[in-house]
Amino acid sequence: MKKITFLAAFLSLYCFSFGQSYYYLPGTGTSQDYYEGLADSYTTVMTADRADPSSEINDVMSAAQTIPFAFDFFGTNFTQYKLSDNGYITFDVAATTSNNRNTALPSDSAPANAIMAFWDDLEFEQYQTFLFAAVSTTQGTAPNRTHVIKWFQANHTGRAAEISELITFGIVLHEQGGFEIVHENQYTNTTAYTETATIGINNDDGTEGITVEGPSAAFPNLDGSSANFKVYSFFPGIQSAKDVGIVSVDMVKETLIGSVPTVTTIRNYGSETVTSIDLSYTVDGGAAVTDNFTTSIAPGAAKTFTHTTAWNASAAGNYNIAVSFSNPNNSADENPDNDNLQTFAVDVFSSAPARIPLYEVFTSSTCGPCTPGNENFHSIIDGARSENCTYIKYQQNFPGTGDPYASSQSVGRRGYYAVNSIPRMEIDGEWDGNANSFTVALHDEATSSFCLVELSASFDKWGQSVVTTVNVDAIKDLSNVSIYAAVIETLNVENIKSNGETEFINVFKRFMTSANGDLINITSGTPTSKSYQVDFKGDYKLASNGSSTSWININSNHDVEDFENLKVLVWVQDNATKKVLQSAYAQEINLGVNDVSSTLNAGVSPNPTTGLAKVSLDLLRNSSVNVTLTNSMGQVVNTYIYENVNAGNNSLNLNLSDYAEGVYFFNIITNEGSTTKKVILSK
Repeated sequence: MKKITFLAAFLSLYCFSFGQSYYYLPGTGTSQDYYEGLADSYTTVMTADRADPSSEINDVMSAAQTIPFAFDFFGTNFTQYKLSDNGYITFDVAATTSNNRNTALPSDSAPANAIMAFWDDLEFEQYQTFLFAAVSTTQGTAPNRTHVIKWFQANHTGRAAEISELITFGIVLHEQGGFEIVHENQYTNTTAYTETATIGINNDDGTEGITVEGPSAAFPNLDGSSANFKVYSFFPGIQSAKDVGIVSVDMVKETLIGSVPTVTTIRNYGSETVTSIDLSYTVDGGAAVTDNFTTSIAPGAAKTFTHTTAWNASAAGNYNIAVSFSNPNNSADENPDNDNLQTFAVDVFSSAPARIPLYEVFTSSTCGPCTPGNENFHSIIDGARSENCTYIKYQQNFPGTGDPYASSQSVGRRGYYAVNSIPRMEIDGEWDGNANSFTVALHDEATSSFCLVELSASFDKWGQSVVTTVNVDAIKDLSNVSIYAAVIETLNVENIKSNGETEFINVFKRFMTSANGDLINITSGTPTSKSYQVDFKGDYKLASNGSSTSWININSNHDVEDFENLKVLVWVQDNATKKVLQSAYAQEINLGVNDVSSTLNAGVSPNPTTGLAKVSLDLLRNSSVNVTLTNSMGQVVNTYIYENVNAGNNSLNLNLSDYAEGVYFFNIITNEGSTTKKVILSK
């Protein structure tokens, strides 16, 4: 669960009434809608052409953009806006000029009906390694949707797009009213951004507005960490004196029997400092457990409280928890609309599987910063820690001409996470950051996460084919999840380019499932078994570079350097949240069969089969025939005995319909010899 934490900052700015219909509160922390929304997907509003070195966006107004709900701004509902590269949006969609001369607000010379996230003379330059763009997305369901707008890596006009000056910021519009201005990142945080700007709002005729900072505001010294975002929250109406709301409740939703702490974050939306408050929780509607806290929460600030009496979950089951507050400053809360009282369910279990996190790293042999990122990653993972995690490297098609092992699937996986720069790393589809920021603490946190899914897999390879069987179960029913299976090569050395790396570990080669996984629903206690096969065609070919026009044709060539170095990585992922629930390396089967026959001429068809399989035998003389069916673990599943089979061509019809999907082996023994045949059961 992502928490939203706001700290007191610039308290002299916390509320400016002046008769306007808005007030605002500054804070530091994550705007959850902003952080999560753009991690999923986005629409590009404007961008420089990454293929054109001279491309730039300067003093440009976008086409009208649609808000999928009516947004109230100064008492008027709007469903469209235009975006300026100069750091603001205007609901005046008739505007055609992008204003680069920021002033104090309100002002009749400023853009009308506008929100100034960071109004200054800005532009988007071209740079192949990174995306320079304004983007947007909408998330949530009516009537609680949010529309998120983001300027990604803008810089001041007249200067080259130097990394030390790139800034990222945005706006979050709420369907229920109000909005946030979010300052996210200065690409390097050695100094504050040196230019000046205006942050605030302006009405339709410049008679009402708020200047938060400016017209000489500097961009804050931020490192891009979501916990350090600078957030200005704007609320319609007049600020109440006593106005408190719950920001988040940090309480696990799945846990083992035992003590379960309750941690609640409260924000003060009012103009009075909160000096005392009561926090309560109930379990299944029982007696409230209440703590009174003496505290000091300044206007706009937030504070986190741990209930002194933790809930003791003594038995497995499903429990309904309610968390509430009362008596801020020993009085009633004056604005219940933002109380945000919390109710949720908690599942308690007597035992759970061990968690094996998945680390997905996006990298390239032409990416200079990827080298220290990979070095940092391996300095943490190599050794004992490699035993309790899995990882995969997706080579990418940039910067420059990109990595020769880039492919439509490796690049497509980057798109799945809306990754727009490298090096980049995903931890279980949730933590998203530079591999150089990966730490032992993050690894320990990932391995200690509660796990619902039991996952195992086996694989075998022969020739240029790889087959795997995946077994999945869970300790609770799960829907809308997918199995992924990918072939990786443990060592590559042929894709050396310009970043100084000479060895590339656990490189992605091919999905065995579709690139979108294999959708399943899990019923607890009823294991699901799936089998997948991939055939690498033709001869090895190294692409000249990572551009899409150079990608190899997988129908005629492959990019595997050594088939002995192939292995299979599998994982289960939630399709709604993209959270990886469990991962595992498949265990290689070393049965030594690989369809090697002695003098006996035999075959199996169809293969794969959906249930009925025909074993064909060509015998020189009459013979007894013994067929033993074993699974991928070498366990005998069934035995078929034929006392007298005539010489010549024979067909033995066997029914596998009652068995789970997977890889099986027919061990065939006759008077003339024996052989083992592999068969894949795929229903």
